[in-house]
Amino acid sequence: MSYHGETGISLPRHTYRSPTALEGIAMLKRGCIATKYGRAGKPHKVTFTLSIDERTLSWKGMNS
Repeated sequence: MSYHGETGISLPRHTYRSPTALEGIAMLKRGCIATKYGRAGKPHKVTFTLSIDERTLSWKGMNS
């Protein structure tokens, strides 16, 4: 079973980003495996991905 979620974010182009933030953004753009807790509290592995334009964060379950 796979689950896809999305949320849009919008940052001004002139926003300062620390080196740590830039590293995290790059990691998300490549695809980052993490543990997500659902409504029932059952943890499962998912891959989080940030779109190239940094406006959409999506995730997909590892079982698909």
